[in-house]
Amino acid sequence: MTDDHANDSGRTDRASARLARVVAARGPRPRDLSIREHIQGLANSVRGADAGLAAAARAWGTVVPGELARACTIESLSRGVLRVRVTDASVRFGLDRFLRAGGESRVIAASSAPIRTVKLQS
Repeated sequence: MTDDHANDSGRTDRASARLARVVAARGPRPRDLSIREHIQGLANSVRGADAGLAAAARAWGTVVPGELARACTIESLSRGVLRVRVTDASVRFGLDRFLRAGGESRVIAASSAPIRTVKLQS
């Protein structure tokens, strides 16, 4: 009779060990509630955006004529759209003519950042 009791005890121990493994595998996992990964991802995207904007600014400075380049400010580069703020209507007219005459494609070709189009803002 002691063998039966020892046998039952061994089965119970194995069953409870198996149950503990199943609960550990299927139970809730501890989560990292810090925002460290989110902040690191945001910092990486900002670094990438700064690098793209700097590359676009270098291309703009080399391609656009000096008097037009001095009268405008590069605002942003987002989703391939380079936004440039102009000081007044005459500068906007001159830049528009320059960009339509092939300047836009030259800026796009000169930039290592992905630029699809250039938008002028007043």
